[in-house]
Amino acid sequence: MAGIRDARHLADRLEAALRAGDAEAAESAARAAFADPAAGEDDLAPIAGLIFESGFHPAFDLVEGFVERFPDSVHGIRAYLADLHAQSGNFDRATVEARIYLRLVRDRGLLPKLDAVRIVQAAASRAFLLLTAAYTELGARSYSARVLDLAQKFALDPEWRETLVAERSRLADELADPAVRAADVRWEAFFAGGRQSGSLIEECLGRGYPAMAQRLDLIEAQFRFDPAFRCGGPEILQLVRAAAPGSLVLR
Repeated sequence: MAGIRDARHLADRLEAALRAGDAEAAESAARAAFADPAAGEDDLAPIAGLIFESGFHPAFDLVEGFVERFPDSVHGIRAYLADLHAQSGNFDRATVEARIYLRLVRDRGLLPKLDAVRIVQAAASRAFLLLTAAYTELGARSYSARVLDLAQKFALDPEWRETLVAERSRLADELADPAVRAADVRWEAFFAGGRQSGSLIEECLGRGYPAMAQRLDLIEAQFRFDPAFRCGGPEILQLVRAAAPGSLVLR
């Protein structure tokens, strides 16, 4: 119990230091909390959340530290981590972390009842938007639109719902541009049956999207071995998983 009490005390210290603009004291409190082996998920989640929400850059690494320590948590810190990756321009990783978070939420049976679990509702809403990050940046806007359409089936946080609706409208406007539409058509050909996988994978690797390249490779294999496979439905929340040593699958 001492560790729990210490973590709560340190959370109060962190908040007070942030209000006072004392960065040294704030970082000290945050790192002391994470250094406590007795501090649990519920103790550290508010601290990681405060670090993100206050934009406290010196301790941003603790947001990722929380995810590493509690990889199955649905507290929403992984959605914050996805946001941090997007802010830094790592859209590939942002999409990966957002997808993992939404899969955790789905596997806990929470997606159909987001409005009853407020701690998850805003984070899942944020994650749906961030899942589109890599796709939109790479030109696959119709795929991003399908993700946003899926999101609208759930009880999103009202403010985030407005954001997602606005993003859906923006994608439609952008697709009116012939150059944007041409890139999207190329991606849609892939998502319809795995066509042009080689050039798209090469493009992903060249632009710094290794996770997306890996996913495309697995999708192309799915199309070859499973005639019933389709993109854009259940595939949206499928993860890249290890099937055997040296072997990966979408599941």
